[in-house]
Amino acid sequence: MRIGVVSDVHGNNAALEAALAAFDGRVDEVWCAGDIVHEYRCHNETVLRLRDAGVTAILGNHDAVLLSPAGAAARARPGVDQEALDWLATLEHRLERTIDGRRVLMVHGSPWEPYGNYLSPGNPTWRQAPDLGVDVVIAGHTHEPMVERHGDTLVVNPGSLGEPRQRERAHTYAIVDVAAHDAVIEWVVP
Repeated sequence: MRIGVVSDVHGNNAALEAALAAFDGRVDEVWCAGDIVHEYRCHNETVLRLRDAGVTAILGNHDAVLLSPAGAAARARPGVDQEALDWLATLEHRLERTIDGRRVLMVHGSPWEPYGNYLSPGNPTWRQAPDLGVDVVIAGHTHEPMVERHGDTLVVNPGSLGEPRQRERAHTYAIVDVAAHDAVIEWVVP
C-alpha cells in the first residue's frame, strides 16, 4: 500500500489541493499528521476538504488548542462551520495500524512524552524509534521534511503544506510505500 501523507496544512487550501491532485492515482490512501488549522482560526474549507476526501487524520497541537477551552472565542466567531468543528473533534492524537504486515504509527509531534517536542531531522532521540515496536513512524510538527532509518524503523515527516521551514520554501508532502518500507518527499507549488 502507498500512503500519501500531508501535515501542518495550517489552512493552506491551495497547497492541500495541489497535494491531493499530485496523489491522484498514485496512492491508495491519504493521511494527515495534524495541524489542519492555524492557531485560533478554523479554516472551514481545509477541514471539510480533508473530511470529504476521506483523509485519515489525527489532531495536531493547533487543532487541539482550537477545540480546547482556550479556543472558545475562536469557535464562536461568525462563519465558523459547526460541521468542521464536529469532524475535528472526532480525531485522535495518534493512529496505529498494521498494513501489508507492517505496523505503522502516526503522531503529530513526538511519539514519546513530552508529545509536543520538536524532533527535527537528525535529532538523536529518533535513534530510539526501534523501541516503539513499529516498522514505520509518521510525524509532523517540525515543518521539516525527513526520511530516516533507525534500525529497522523508517521515520517519515512529510514537512508542511502550510508553513515550510526549509531553505527552498517548498510545500512538501510524502509518499510512503509501506510494502517496500520506503518513502519519498515531494513538493508542490500552490
